[in-house]
Amino acid sequence: MNSIKILLSDLKGHKLWMFFILLCGALSSAFKAITIGFVKIMGDLIFSDTQNIPSDLATEKMSFLTRFLDSIQTLINVEPIFSAVFFLGVFFILANIMRYIFSFNIRSLAEFKSITMRENLMMSYLNMDSSLKANLSDGSGGLMSRILNDVQVYQQGLSRLTDLIKEPMLVVFAASWLFMINYKIGAFIFLGLPPIFYVLKRVTSSLRKHSKQSQETMEKLTMTLKESLDGARVVHSFSLQNKMQERFKIQTRSYFSTIKKIISREEVSGPIMESISSIVFCATLLLLYFLAKDSKLSSGDFFAIIAAIGFLSDSVRKTQGAFVRIQQAATAKTRINQLFLKINSKKQKTISNYKNFPENLSAIEFKNIHLTIDDKPILKNIDLKIDAGQTVALVGSSGSGKSSFLNLIDMYIKPSKGSVLFDKVDSGQILQKSLCSKIALVSQDPFLFNMSVFDNLKLVKPDLTEEEANEALKLANANFIFNRKDTIHSIAGERGLNFSGGERQRLSIARAIIKNAPILLLDEATSALDTQSEKEVQKGLDSLKKGRTCFVVAHRISTIVDADLTLVFENGEILQKGTHTELVKKEGLYSDLCRMQYLN
Repeated sequence: MNSIKILLSDLKGHKLWMFFILLCGALSSAFKAITIGFVKIMGDLIFSDTQNIPSDLATEKMSFLTRFLDSIQTLINVEPIFSAVFFLGVFFILANIMRYIFSFNIRSLAEFKSITMRENLMMSYLNMDSSLKANLSDGSGGLMSRILNDVQVYQQGLSRLTDLIKEPMLVVFAASWLFMINYKIGAFIFLGLPPIFYVLKRVTSSLRKHSKQSQETMEKLTMTLKESLDGARVVHSFSLQNKMQERFKIQTRSYFSTIKKIISREEVSGPIMESISSIVFCATLLLLYFLAKDSKLSSGDFFAIIAAIGFLSDSVRKTQGAFVRIQQAATAKTRINQLFLKINSKKQKTISNYKNFPENLSAIEFKNIHLTIDDKPILKNIDLKIDAGQTVALVGSSGSGKSSFLNLIDMYIKPSKGSVLFDKVDSGQILQKSLCSKIALVSQDPFLFNMSVFDNLKLVKPDLTEEEANEALKLANANFIFNRKDTIHSIAGERGLNFSGGERQRLSIARAIIKNAPILLLDEATSALDTQSEKEVQKGLDSLKKGRTCFVVAHRISTIVDADLTLVFENGEILQKGTHTELVKKEGLYSDLCRMQYLN
């Protein structure tokens, strides 16, 4: 029952849709059950010596159908057997129509819920704090597994949920016929249900455990597959093909081992339940023989009982299948909920009135900033005020906190303590879309989507013209694109791998130029360029910086000597700050870096 509650909790917002689905299911079961009555009438008519409805059918238990057929016979003057056959077919057709409407809607609802869940997972991940992304147990590969595999299992179980209502309804209707026809038969058949449901309970409780194991193994398998594809260059360079293949093989065999246990439990329940049903059926036939021998059972009763038993058997089988899928779906939903909980654990508290990014920005202030990831201090004691229009250079050794500081500006990382203020407005109170629309990034690891260069550039400006794109590319010294056959319509490839690292970086700079944002973040923006290209791109960046607030992370001091303010980071703290001229005269880390690069 707990598994059913887990899935039902997702359907609270679709009560009207669910009511319609259940109504169609109930009608399908009712119409199908009514055919049992017509089977009884036909049996009595076929094996009786008269062409009229036999007198034993006029009893109270069948009076509503006999009166109905009598009325039809009076109106159109046909033999009762033709009326019975006609309406038997009509109710079967009605049952199948209702079944189609029922199945179409429940599967549509299940697909809608699974699509919505995938969208929510994707959006939650995209908006997740980067420090949390880095700590997902199985990384983005594990997330892919939950978005694809777990949600698929959830969708399959959800589509079978209403079988637990529809099929038991048919059991109730069929049982009602059995008790009306002969209460001894009805009671005898129902004695076989407890052992069937006992087996079902034992199987489904075991399934949930193994379903969890299989989904966890699939998550690891997906992670390995993604890492092998993303790291194909490293795998090739270090000859890791055999190691990655062996790792993948171990995980696939582990998954296969778990799946075999699931298949075993899924398949063993069917034969056991059908064996129990067969024993009950054989015993029922024997009981029918003695009842017929004592003239307590008509021919129609016999056929109706057989039809009812057939319906009961089919419903129990479908109920068993539904229980199996629901157990697996509940496990998948629990894992998805755990992921949502983890994603939202550090989610920003809801603020009733978000604000837009301030117009005519005058200053950015970093107030008592501390950043801790996994109990490790990354930034500490950052108090700083930057005037709009300044160019701020960030220097320091690798791991000193420069990129983390940069990531605070566009809220890619949220501070553990303190605030980033834009004209005294906390960045946490600004609409994320509004904030990011005012910031352009050029990172040291430029990323391009698998589409044309022009479409990549249009992502930041949907109404971009080819003339504007060409101008931005020239400014970024990306003239190489015009020598290609398809020019700006050349496909970038996965992660932009159709271009070299330096080319990707220049295309990334063109993208930032097109965005034309008032705040510019340059994280080693020219690191992949040769000396000549760097000089050309630097000219473009110099013109881009005018009138903008720029934060530039650089290892080459020569690229930031003209910065209005230079911040020297070490162990997450700002050790020195000032202009290049001021800092080079002081003893310390900055002057040491300059000496190493022959700049003083």
